[in-house]
Amino acid sequence: MNSSVTTAAAVASMLILVLSGCTATATPAAPAEVTSTVPAIDPGPVDLTAEQASERYLSIVCPANQGVDPHQAAFVAGEDEYFNGGSPDPAAVKASATELATLTRAAITFLDDDYYVWPSSVSEHIAHIRTSYMGQLTANQAVANAETYAEAYNTPVPTTTPEQDTAGQEIRYQLDISSDTKASCIGYEQGHTELAAERAEREAALAEQE
Repeated sequence: MNSSVTTAAAVASMLILVLSGCTATATPAAPAEVTSTVPAIDPGPVDLTAEQASERYLSIVCPANQGVDPHQAAFVAGEDEYFNGGSPDPAAVKASATELATLTRAAITFLDDDYYVWPSSVSEHIAHIRTSYMGQLTANQAVANAETYAEAYNTPVPTTTPEQDTAGQEIRYQLDISSDTKASCIGYEQGHTELAAERAEREAALAEQE
């Protein structure tokens, strides 16, 4: 009996020793998921480099420039009749003025897009370009609303300051853009369409990450 008790006690002691030597290994906790705080799109404002500014400038002014020649051509087409005492049909002049007003207004909205910051070397000149566009928009809309060719032809031309007159070439100089306003616009004919698409995509992306 004593032998059995001793044996049982010995086995129990061994179990205690064995069990006490087997320390349970803790399962390491899974690392906490790190959520990126980097926004998918820069909330802005974004400083334009000189290269980016030159691309944006041409994308804004070149499509607006495209409407000038057809508008002038529409006036020229009726000049002989008008100067000889006639009353030319104002339809073509009104239509070209409407188109030019649309292009000019679009250019102003792109200049006013405060998501982008122009380089300091051109920011003041950009403001002069905007003022010039606003004057042109006023005149173009007056022509578009004219009832006769004579009224359209005699619409006052907006006066400009010396700063406005030189702003375009000053911007081109500072951004290293050719002074040739025709040749430099090749490839930028769809600038307004591309800028509008970029703006819509950007605004949608910014709204999603708010």
